[in-house]
Amino acid sequence: MKSLKHIYTLFIIICALITSCTSNEERNFEIQGVWVLTNIHIPDGSDFNYYERSNTMPMKIFTDSIYYVAMESSEHERFCFRPSYSGTYRLINKGNNECLYVEDGSTHELTIENDTVINIKDLGRSYEWHKMQNEANINDVLKTIEQDKDSWNDNQNYYVFSETERHLQSDKNNLITIILCIILGFALLAYYTRNLYQNKARIETQLKQIRKEIDERPKVVQDALKSVENDFLNSDFYLSIRKRISNGERMKKADWEEIERHVNSTYSGFTSRLFNLYPMSQIEMQTSLLIKLRVPATEIANTLTKSTSTISSIRSRLYGKVFNSKGSAKDWDEFILSL
Repeated sequence: MKSLKHIYTLFIIICALITSCTSNEERNFEIQGVWVLTNIHIPDGSDFNYYERSNTMPMKIFTDSIYYVAMESSEHERFCFRPSYSGTYRLINKGNNECLYVEDGSTHELTIENDTVINIKDLGRSYEWHKMQNEANINDVLKTIEQDKDSWNDNQNYYVFSETERHLQSDKNNLITIILCIILGFALLAYYTRNLYQNKARIETQLKQIRKEIDERPKVVQDALKSVENDFLNSDFYLSIRKRISNGERMKKADWEEIERHVNSTYSGFTSRLFNLYPMSQIEMQTSLLIKLRVPATEIANTLTKSTSTISSIRSRLYGKVFNSKGSAKDWDEFILSL
């Protein structure tokens, strides 16, 4: 029991030490940003409130190691400031929300009230600074400093930022963006329409060439092609494939390659002609190959593991895409058999 009591006591001591160390841990405070002097607390108890007594307030802008001083005023939706001078600074963290603020070699005590309020002591007076929260104004000030920082100490310019002008500029930028989007949309539509008509003209030209080639074949050529086709339809390969398909056997990749090779050998350039007319998907090409093998729609559906209605939809859709007009599944079959 005594051992457990000692362990418990030791645990309490360790927790207390950890808590003590944590409470004394130095806070990493960031001063970078735009700060406005709002109050001066004087030792005799009187205060000077800039909001009540002045139309302008001192403003400090802190970067990593450089500060900039200006006089700030805001009226009628306008934020204005006039540059004064710049210098260097650094912070020395003392802990417990206390820092030493070193400005151009002169050291002052700085107290952190919270993330947006600090107090800097100088000659017994306490200067209360509030961090600017208006992100738009902060960005404007920092952008101006970045542009004119080299001549800040000699700068006599007076910078004015109008909320109305900001909104007008924002509306103008939005309008320009909308107009550019509309122009881009019309350009894309024109490009798509142009390509559509070009593809349509190309397909119509190829179809005319195919029909002309078929219609102008000499009889001796037609007879020769018919003989080649009959030989193919009576070949061992064709009869074997048709039997396997009729029995519901699924075709493997090697089977499809063999089918395509024999069809192209019998009907010169069959698959390349179809691809030139329309870039078909695998199932669309397989459907067309089976049509060329005189396979009925129900067996095509079984071979491709699709419903008969899906196969009919594929055939009619292909006709519409190639001929750019409505057609039936049978119309596509007749076209395929004519190639």
